Amino acid sequence: MRNGNRRGKPVEKARHFWPTTKRLISYLRPWKWGVLLSILMAIVSVALNIVSPKILGQATTDIYDGILKGVQQMKLGLHITKYPIDFNHVGQICLIVVALYILSGLFSFGQQVLMTWISQKVVYNLRQDFKEKMGRLPIKYYDQHSNGDLMSRMVNDMDNISGTLQ
Repeated sequence: MRNGNRRGKPVEKARHFWPTTKRLISYLRPWKWGVLLSILMAIVSVALNIVSPKILGQATTDIYDGILKGVQQMKLGLHITKYPIDFNHVGQICLIVVALYILSGLFSFGQQVLMTWISQKVVYNLRQDFKEKMGRLPIKYYDQHSNGDLMSRMVNDMDNISGTLQ
């Protein structure tokens, strides 16, 4: 469905998107260094994942060159018992690639743990502020609005914020 959700209702557009985003960023401010560290860890993880196949390509090239040399020697009439492939070099390359993938995984895991911790702290603060706000509202407000609807929206919004931050 193009302009609706699964239930056929039209998708609501966010009202006051930028002011709300600024408020969410203000909640992240106490953990700005953690967020920056998390972004840096994600960049390093992605960079290691990008570099690894390029290095692994060197091992593939070494194997291909060894097979090509063996085929050329056989065409010249030389009898070969094995192809001239430097398996020590190929093994070293494979160990380097495995180490890079392990490092990438560790950086990715660290980034996820850090952002999960930060998002839980932010959501906790949001819930505390929501609780204070609910305590300040007059009784008349609760008479005009369904309490279950308010709580349902709050829980859903907090879950969405937590998921987005993670």
